[in-house]
Amino acid sequence: MTAILLIGFMGAGKSTVGRQLAADLDLPFVDLDTAIEAEIQMSIADYFATQGEASFRQIESRILQEIVAQEAVVACGGGIILQTQNHQLLKRQPNVVYLQTNPDQLYQRISQDTQNQRPLADEKTAAEVTAILQPRLPLYQEAASLVVVTDDKTPAIIATEIIERLGKL
Repeated sequence: MTAILLIGFMGAGKSTVGRQLAADLDLPFVDLDTAIEAEIQMSIADYFATQGEASFRQIESRILQEIVAQEAVVACGGGIILQTQNHQLLKRQPNVVYLQTNPDQLYQRISQDTQNQRPLADEKTAAEVTAILQPRLPLYQEAASLVVVTDDKTPAIIATEIIERLGKL
């Protein structure tokens, strides 16, 4: 088995659902952003501020390529699909799950999240967050082998749905 890769916009629940899914399947969990922070030895927000988004995306692409063959549940960053090479790599993977969440719920989650810094969304209005989301929507859809709507579902319910739909029972 190759990795189960969770994609979606920031606030979709990739890390939370990923931890639940990994526990349910008895697989390791990898948060791509955490793996990147371990490599760059600073927060992604600090890296964005000092090195810029383009440099971050290069590191993100390299680490994604290293991780896709692992037997693990992987929570990808929300912008992973922006790089053509990442988008193409994800499209070739058999277990890419797009956690689809409506924009209002995404904004609520992002604006209420005090634990995660989000360089592209911090201090943005709902309209500004939606403007960042809109061009990504078709990319998430194209890269996914499975789309799971997360609105008003608990992480446990979402994980169970993913397992059932991927035929992993």
